[in-house]
Amino acid sequence: MNRQKICILVDSGCDVPQKLREAYDIRVLPLKIIYPEGEYLDQVNITAQQVYDRFPGEIPHTSLPDGGTVEAALDKARADGYEKALIVCISSGLSGTCGLVRLTCQEYTGLETFVLDTRNISFGSGFFAVLAARWIEAGMDWETLIRELPRRLENSKVFFCVDTLEYLRKGGRLGLVAAIVGTALKLKPIISCNADGVYYIAGKALGRAKSLARMLEMAVAFGRTGDSPQVSLLNGDAPREAEALTPQLLAATGCEALLAQGQISPALVVHTGPGLVGIHVVRGGMELPRANPPRQDLWMDRGAQVWYDFFVRFGEANLFPGSALRAAKHHRHTRGAMKQIENKRKLLAGALLVGWLAFIWGNSCLSGAESGAVSGWASRFLAEILGTWAPQGEHILRKAAHFTEFALLGGLFAWNARLWGKQSLSLPLLGGLLAAMVDETLQL
Repeated sequence: MNRQKICILVDSGCDVPQKLREAYDIRVLPLKIIYPEGEYLDQVNITAQQVYDRFPGEIPHTSLPDGGTVEAALDKARADGYEKALIVCISSGLSGTCGLVRLTCQEYTGLETFVLDTRNISFGSGFFAVLAARWIEAGMDWETLIRELPRRLENSKVFFCVDTLEYLRKGGRLGLVAAIVGTALKLKPIISCNADGVYYIAGKALGRAKSLARMLEMAVAFGRTGDSPQVSLLNGDAPREAEALTPQLLAATGCEALLAQGQISPALVVHTGPGLVGIHVVRGGMELPRANPPRQDLWMDRGAQVWYDFFVRFGEANLFPGSALRAAKHHRHTRGAMKQIENKRKLLAGALLVGWLAFIWGNSCLSGAESGAVSGWASRFLAEILGTWAPQGEHILRKAAHFTEFALLGGLFAWNARLWGKQSLSLPLLGGLLAAMVDETLQL
């Protein structure tokens, strides 16, 4: 038992290998597999091979573990001395297991519990149980654990392809027309889970070999959008293809070994059929979160940060509607997309800075009479609105306008410095000082 007394439980769809379960005392809530003659418990009294042996003549149904099973597992954890329980579940968009576990835990008073909806499947979910175990082993406390795990969800992704679409169709995971057309054209989709934890077609290829190659390409591209990617390779009655793909996957990602490998659980077999090969990629690996992650804006004073936020929102909402700037926030699958965002922001920031400097210096080039006419018009306009105007109002107005000009300029200098990775306050200050010197020279 770990010193924090945190028990980790997973549902059997998380596909945590037995070796890792034993190493970290990760306990399993088995899903149910239902045949006409009765119910079986996933990986307890039925194996994946036994399900395959009864295909295609018999395709069973699957069901959630019942509330009594969940409560019994929590009772066992408490009896073993645990005081807290982390329960990791496959996506609530694919299974009702997470909802059932959450309802059971809300009524359970013997342990402090936290249910993690991974919005993923197979080891894309199970990885977070192993990650939690590593973090707990390193000394992470409960509050930090349940805060940091959800932040890592977007870094885990599964890509898989199947030999036939029939089982996905019968399980309600794929439409009838899509399955018929895909089968007729020998179209092999690469399937993944979206941000809501629901299956979607991430890519397509004609034929088995091309689909495996395309899946590998997509997995590698996802891993490259982050640091220190690690990979796993699971299969459903396709061990030879998985074995052949392993060295290619390791070479392409630079990983020394797989985090996990082997057969998927019988409950998942029911919905995918034989011939599944799947790759799990996680960005960031097993590293601990930094206690005080550095922020690029720490060097900026509060006023500059306010202006920075204003310009970013203005630029995204008004200058690039519907562009990659917005779309790539939700689909960060390639470094090229992220580079495009960075370049557009730099272009926007630079254009606004140059334009604002031209506006300030253009005003300074006006003659005294022209400048007085502008401020006089503004004074009369405000007097009509307010109904009165103090004699010194025009002087105050001119000073306020001048202050606002340079406040906005300071925000633009700060934004540009941040986008170019310059975290020193001296650069925005120097830029503002030079702009003021040029402005005063133009007024001589």
